[in-house]
Amino acid sequence: MEPLRQGVREHFGGFDRGVAEGLAIRRDHGSAHMSDDFRRELESLGMESAPGFVREPRGDGRAERFIRTPEEQLLWIRAFATVAELSEALREFKHT
Repeated sequence: MEPLRQGVREHFGGFDRGVAEGLAIRRDHGSAHMSDDFRRELESLGMESAPGFVREPRGDGRAERFIRTPEEQLLWIRAFATVAELSEALREFKHT
């Protein structure tokens, strides 16, 4: 849920109840996204859960390609001593 929280904090300025009202979150059918905790978090923030279609690989392919870019251009070419160092590098990559 941390990436979800980071996005809400950055784009909506906090975690007030219903702060992201009307935002739909496209997700797969994995156990993390099916958990009660995840569903309660979405509901609390006012987000709608938008599950991807079963046997429709295009959605997963787009997400995989999106993730592949920072992997190829950052994670595969540089070593990080700490998780904090990695987090900072990912923030810089995002802003660049």
